Amino acid sequence: MNYKIIAKKAKEGIDQLNSGVFPNSILEPLKDKRLRDDLSNKIFYPKGSPTANELSPIERKERAKRLKVELAFVHKMSGVDSFLKISFVLIAIGVAMLLFAAINNNGNMLYGVISVLEGVALFIIGSKNTSVIKNINVIVLIGLGLLVLEFAILQLPNPLLTNLDQDILASKRGAAVQTLNLASPFLYLVAKLTVLLTFVLIRSKIQKFNQEKVIFEKNAVVRRV
Repeated sequence: MNYKIIAKKAKEGIDQLNSGVFPNSILEPLKDKRLRDDLSNKIFYPKGSPTANELSPIERKERAKRLKVELAFVHKMSGVDSFLKISFVLIAIGVAMLLFAAINNNGNMLYGVISVLEGVALFIIGSKNTSVIKNINVIVLIGLGLLVLEFAILQLPNPLLTNLDQDILASKRGAAVQTLNLASPFLYLVAKLTVLLTFVLIRSKIQKFNQEKVIFEKNAVVRRV
């Protein structure tokens, strides 16, 4: 995005802000966090705008109200930004399950396939911030449904290692390896639950911003009357 487009977007954002509308629709589509932060600063704190010390008590109070919705927006977008990372985590988990299944024939191939497919689906959705924001409720419900179905039908996966070398087991590290191996099915469950919990937290941040936006814009309407 060149400086002319940035300047145009900044002006649109300032106009929306001056009319009492929080300009999240301009900022949300930007995947580049640095670009989004730069544009946010140009909208909320344009060059030549008064500093906090230069504001009157009433203006400071108004800026404090705006700061609440600004912070809620930052938290919301930090959650949305983490969504794409979840897809990489799931793909990595799936690939690891597939590799161990191929090497050890541990019967976990289906778990790997499921995780990779889920990761790819999330990557496609997460490629656009607006898709995550718009569909977060559906994502949480589908994520919960898939998790319940996976463990209700398939139950826990088998330990990753089926044939442990007896020399390894006899060594000092053998107990740790055996413990990690036996815990691996539960670690898989914890990883899947963590992914679902992350979805819920992202949803919570989005809802919090929506609430703060409504309050901000409602107060802005009152000020214009």
